[in-house]
Amino acid sequence: MQEKKAATDLMNEATDNAAKALEGASYQNSDTVTKQYNAKIDKASELASAKFTQKTK
Repeated sequence: MQEKKAATDLMNEATDNAAKALEGASYQNSDTVTKQYNAKIDKASELASAKFTQKTK
C-alpha cells in the first residue's frame, strides 16, 4: 500500500510541475510544455510500475 502512495505522490508532483510550467506559457510554447508533461508522466508511471513489479516478485 505504501508503494501505491509513493507512486501517487510521484504522479501528483509531475502533474503539479506541469501545471506550473503551463501557467503563463504562450500558445506557441504549449505543445512543448505538453510534451514535457507527458514525458514526465510516462517516466513516473514506468518508475511506479517497476517498483510495483519488484515488490510483487
